[in-house]
Amino acid sequence: MSAKSLFAVALDARGRNFRVRSFAVHPGTIPTGIGRHLSLEDLQGLGAVDEHGQPVDNPTYKSVPQGAATMVWAAVSPQLDGLGGVYTEDADIAVVVPDDHQGPSGVHAWAVDPQAADRLWELSERLLGRSFTI
Repeated sequence: MSAKSLFAVALDARGRNFRVRSFAVHPGTIPTGIGRHLSLEDLQGLGAVDEHGQPVDNPTYKSVPQGAATMVWAAVSPQLDGLGGVYTEDADIAVVVPDDHQGPSGVHAWAVDPQAADRLWELSERLLGRSFTI
């Protein structure tokens, strides 16, 4: 999650003069068929199934349309006019949370740090052997 958010921050900084804005979008936890590609241990570690492999009823799970709502909101919301490089969740801009926060919502400061975003962008360019400029 942090890399996705940092990439959005870096892309937004590079694109804003060209009217290109970037946002990190967290759709929430959505139980889909992708779980069939995970082991029972992985699913248990994620809290998706119990010790018998039965799905866990979790009130924070979202349906596919509910998960898509934040992406649609980020694409059309006037609340984001003039903004970019922000982390979004639940059809809103996420609140920056303390470093020791363990909850399911919010974004840590390191995941929206412009200097860290630049370092990740530059590392990506070095690893790919390509420079990307807008």
